[in-house]
Amino acid sequence: EIASPALNQTPGREDVAVGTLFGSSSSVDIHLPLHTLSAAVRGMASAGASVSRLRGPDAGGQAWSHRRTLGIALALLLTPGCEGFRGGGVVRRRAPGPLSSVVALSMGDSELFAALRERRSQLSDEGSARSLRWREGNCRTTISFICDDWVRRLAMGDWPLAAMGTASGHVIVGDLDTGATLAMATLVHPDYLDSTSSSMAVLSEHDGGGVTAIDMRGRTVVSGGRDGHARVWRFESDPTAAASGGVGGSAGFKLREMAALPCGGVISALVLTEAGAVWAAALDGSLRRFDPPTEQAEAAATRGVGVGVGAWIPGLALALAAAPLCAAVDEARDLVACGLADGSVALLVASNGTMIARWNAHGGSRARSVAFAHDSVWSGGADGTVRRRFLNAAVLSPGGGASAFDASRPIESLGPAHDGAVVGLVGRSDGLLVSGALDGSLRVWDVAPVEGSPKCLYGLLGYKVWLGSVATDDVRLIADGSDNCIIVHDFNFDAQGDLDEEEESNEDIDEDELDEDSLGIDSFLP
Repeated sequence: EIASPALNQTPGREDVAVGTLFGSSSSVDIHLPLHTLSAAVRGMASAGASVSRLRGPDAGGQAWSHRRTLGIALALLLTPGCEGFRGGGVVRRRAPGPLSSVVALSMGDSELFAALRERRSQLSDEGSARSLRWREGNCRTTISFICDDWVRRLAMGDWPLAAMGTASGHVIVGDLDTGATLAMATLVHPDYLDSTSSSMAVLSEHDGGGVTAIDMRGRTVVSGGRDGHARVWRFESDPTAAASGGVGGSAGFKLREMAALPCGGVISALVLTEAGAVWAAALDGSLRRFDPPTEQAEAAATRGVGVGVGAWIPGLALALAAAPLCAAVDEARDLVACGLADGSVALLVASNGTMIARWNAHGGSRARSVAFAHDSVWSGGADGTVRRRFLNAAVLSPGGGASAFDASRPIESLGPAHDGAVVGLVGRSDGLLVSGALDGSLRVWDVAPVEGSPKCLYGLLGYKVWLGSVATDDVRLIADGSDNCIIVHDFNFDAQGDLDEEEESNEDIDEDELDEDSLGIDSFLP
């Protein structure tokens, strides 16, 4: 049974309570963003489900009819791996309660579960085909966003949203599907400060600009720069925003500043965790964690009660042995890793800041990127190398102990090395790793081969020496580093099936924006 206690937006929430799924002993509230629900209903129109009655919670019992797809859409959204569920659905379990209304599905249980099994099988086949395309480099490459300023940092939200930080100090949220600028906060981080010029040199001559770090999770964005503050933003609807763009935003959205968190120096890395914490690494040698606000404090911040540290609670303030240049957080294992300017990687307990290991990953160089992937810590160096240290099995679960690295397994180095500093590392779930470097290339590595050692499968070109960020959602690979453009490599696309259209679209690209020949795949295999 699927009940609909409310089909409207709860004040202060960005999602919608669209229904409740009831079982014999418990129930699950289903909350979905409006865009996810509408996309699901449209996308499942061919599934054949019919909703005969949907009644709202109003006292008069006003009813309205959705004749085809809502019931099966909600069920499929709860299927693991479903696109709509990955797009931001939130499930909350609660005790059974009285039904305010019931949606009756026209199909019986056997037909419904058969449809679900068929959909699971379809998703599995699609995932296998996509994994093969990843390994072969078979993807569609497009310029998905063009900005009026050079993009220096990029973070991927729920597709198609992305947050960007620019050289002039703007923070932008854009739609990578349509290329539209949805919201922008202008000149929020200074593009130059005399007091920070010497500390910025530890990054590289190619790295600079106003925004030096950015991250996005859900509708929250955090940005950092030379001013030493991590600014927390809420991407939200705004009916008064100019439809044609401008300072406040466009298309009815805006970025509202929620807090400005003092971090002590030029911010080199930011991580927003699923739990809502903000981790900030700074070139003064500090690593800080700001814990999320309480519900009451967040409600006050939502009403616009001041901007400052605001509702975020200073949780940890640590002094590291050298300036941290990058950071990654593994919430499941309660670990945080920082790559340092002396070439080492520090591994700490995220909950209390205890240092449990330090690994000299790039002696004589600097650690410019770090990532948790495939039961390992990965580090990319300013010398172009990518190295791996396996985690001990004891830390592969929460609270797993202080013996962090597996001494029985050798340290791995991937080759060939990049010709520039490795500034981005991201893992994919099927044994792949992507590295991005200041030599203007991305490389896709098979780091869990069935036989032999890890190897480079191919490279993706079309970038320049100020590539700053690499991101993936397992379907697409996204990077900045092409002046004012964001390039998306979409592995959901079968290049063989639409090659002519892709070639024609590439011919329309202005050579001043990007050389079309540089968008190809360069093999690094012998």
